Amino acid sequence: GTSLAHISFTANTKENRFSVEFYIPDNKDLYKFLEQSKDKIESEIKAQLIWMPLPDRMAARIKIEKQGDIYDESQWENVFAWMSDYGLRFKNTFSKYVSEFTNLDTENPD
Repeated sequence: GTSLAHISFTANTKENRFSVEFYIPDNKDLYKFLEQSKDKIESEIKAQLIWMPLPDRMAARIKIEKQGDIYDESQWENVFAWMSDYGLRFKNTFSKYVSEFTNLDTENPD
């Protein structure tokens, strides 16, 4: 529900890793705002996340990863359930914080 960020799902075949990611294309202020609530966000999502400020780029990302082999069909049901579960956790958690951030931004315009 916002152009500030999006949730993506990836399968890295070289490193045998799946991830769910909250990607912020070009808003370091949003990333910093979220990072200030890191402990609370991780508590709500019930997992330790990988926080990536990407200092040499405009973008930033916050993600969680799981090992797995995309070519092993016996893993698909488990992996897709994991991705769906964390996708919903990310949506439910980050949407609240993005809403709070946008409300602050409109209350305090530059």
